[in-house]
Amino acid sequence: MAQMAFPTDEDIAIVLETLQLSRHAIQRHPKELAGQLIGRLHINVAANERVLSQAKEMLSAKQLDNDSIPMVATLVEMLEKVILYQNLKYQVQKLCLQN
Repeated sequence: MAQMAFPTDEDIAIVLETLQLSRHAIQRHPKELAGQLIGRLHINVAANERVLSQAKEMLSAKQLDNDSIPMVATLVEMLEKVILYQNLKYQVQKLCLQN
């Protein structure tokens, strides 16, 4: 639905492609969704933060139809977790390099 609503949005295309690539693993083990997304998304933190900001703006500005709101809200939640994971991973890497 998001891709139909925003056909030229590259960020939505990336998330859709990631979900398509992960489809078989997620069907067998649905709890691996976050891990599949984190493992497959090769986007830096700044890009994720930009997409998160845009998604939050869309929610707060009430730019979405009722069918899209839950999907964008889920995207916001997932991106917040991805960014947290990326920041923690960076901190661990930084600590390892210092030692």
